[in-house]
Amino acid sequence: MANYLVTGSRNNTPHITSMDDASFNAGIVGNGAYILKRGENLRAEMTTPNNCRIYDGDFVAQGRHIRIETSEYVDLTISNGSAGLKRNDLVVARYENDVETGVESVDFVVIEGTASANTVDPEYNEGNIFDGDLIVDFPLYRIQLDGISVADPVLIAEDKTAIEFIESGSVFDLDTGMYYCLAAVTGFDSAGGHYVQVFKRSETYKLIVAYDFGSAGQNMYIYWYTGSPSTVVRKKIPLTEV
Repeated sequence: MANYLVTGSRNNTPHITSMDDASFNAGIVGNGAYILKRGENLRAEMTTPNNCRIYDGDFVAQGRHIRIETSEYVDLTISNGSAGLKRNDLVVARYENDVETGVESVDFVVIEGTASANTVDPEYNEGNIFDGDLIVDFPLYRIQLDGISVADPVLIAEDKTAIEFIESGSVFDLDTGMYYCLAAVTGFDSAGGHYVQVFKRSETYKLIVAYDFGSAGQNMYIYWYTGSPSTVVRKKIPLTEV
């Protein structure tokens, strides 16, 4: 008989794998990469024009928990810029899986961009550990160089997990990796009632779910539109059918 239980005894036989923990973490935190609220939150600063320091904190990337311990830090070397040219460097957390030894590891790495008249981020190893990719980079910071001048690191990693978005009134879709913001809307329809507006961040497509408990009966209305409310399309669904 198959046994799909992870958190349970198997008569002292080791059976929990890193994939088990990663899958559990991703289900709670999200499938993406997130800096957690602990310690210095992996804060980065340029201690010299050639040194970027990453302070302690925790990071979860596709379920993998990565940690710089309290009061510790990681120093990364930034190469000199070129006079009259610009450059973007990326600080990434690089996951590697050595198939010969079976050892998984994460280190912090600087991917140096190409100096040019315009700033363009360098390419990095995109992938999905759950799909078996052996090297995956998770960008944390962008460092911009203008000539020999070096700007402060700019955070590009997500610093809110799925749980935090839900607690702040947002919904995170674990399958698509998209965030949905929730906001109360009143007075949208003459029927009155309570309305919840749901929309994808950075997109104009919106979905309105409205509950009307008036004299017309208990109904749920679904609205969707791609512009102003005047372009709305409404579908009525009696709650008895839900």
